Amino acid sequence: MVKNIITKNKEIIGGVLGILLVLTFVNFAMADSFCKIHLGNNQYVPVWPSFVSHSTDGRFNCENGKCTCKLKSGVGYCTVCTNSSGWYASDSKCKGDLCTGGGIIPTEEPLTLVASFPFSDGGVFTKQSFFMNIQTNKIASISLIDNIKETQINLCPNCASYQKTANFKQGLNNITIRAVKGLEFRQQTISFFIDKIKPRITKTLPASNKYANGDFSVYYDEANVKKVELNYGTQASPIKKEITGCPSGKAQSCIGTVDLTAFDGKEVYYWFSVTDIANIAVLSKPVKVFVDKTFPDITKFDYKQKGLYVTFNISVNEKNFNKILYYDNDDPRAKILCSSLTKGTSCVKKISFKKGLHNLDVRISDKAGNVVSRSANFTAA
Repeated sequence: MVKNIITKNKEIIGGVLGILLVLTFVNFAMADSFCKIHLGNNQYVPVWPSFVSHSTDGRFNCENGKCTCKLKSGVGYCTVCTNSSGWYASDSKCKGDLCTGGGIIPTEEPLTLVASFPFSDGGVFTKQSFFMNIQTNKIASISLIDNIKETQINLCPNCASYQKTANFKQGLNNITIRAVKGLEFRQQTISFFIDKIKPRITKTLPASNKYANGDFSVYYDEANVKKVELNYGTQASPIKKEITGCPSGKAQSCIGTVDLTAFDGKEVYYWFSVTDIANIAVLSKPVKVFVDKTFPDITKFDYKQKGLYVTFNISVNEKNFNKILYYDNDDPRAKILCSSLTKGTSCVKKISFKKGLHNLDVRISDKAGNVVSRSANFTAA
């Protein structure tokens, strides 16, 4: 009886040892495999927080549970040894691009990644949120890398499909969608621009019912100007002219100059359109102005100097007279000689000057901005 029990115990112990040997063999057969992969600038692989290591090229920064590729120029890639789960491994475990430690090179279908966006690479979008549709042919870890902010977000640690709405910043975006499955990884990079703020026109000149000589100004707020266009003439059949060199930004202005000779003495309408890179155009209100292309006609220009005083006697033929200004020597400040004409034609004014030589630039302007000038030179004593 005892012999039978001992015999049975040996069979049990032998069976257990056999199972342990099988398990040990299975564990060895299933041992981790290792392989090298390439990481772009600011991309990373996970690492045990207590694990301290360095790569063969010395360009990794390993901390807070991840090893990040840091390239000074931002161009190129880092080489990293990983295990079959995609975790950072010692370089000594990798030999070339082949797995070691009993690993087997996969012969199954390679990992694929398809990331669909509502625009093409380099496109422009008018909303800050859109639906992302990311598909892989294997269960993988899917990440989103912001190449401008240099950040990485794990969208899904273990999935083959990611379909959600994502929000992105106004302006330029450059992102990489990356899928990792063991030793395999695939990625797709796309650049796009988000411009959801339409242009805003704050003011146009000349003002309504004022005079125009061909110079028109528009004031606006737009961070991404694509085109500025001036429309003028009649409202039914306007003439269009694109204004080039208009800057982008807040509180900007642009001037368009056109030939209004054909409209001299008539009234015209004008308005501007400002278009951004998302092809959103904003129009200003049509403004009626009166065209005056005729310069003031100076029929008399006399001045007499006596001591410190100079008497000016100027006659002007101009129905839309504005004012007569003068600039003394290199003084950039303008001084008014006459703001109105006696009997509609005459400006007589006596002015005192400091001792010394004076070189005056006298300018006569009309309400449309047409200007003619004369000079006056004398020595006050």
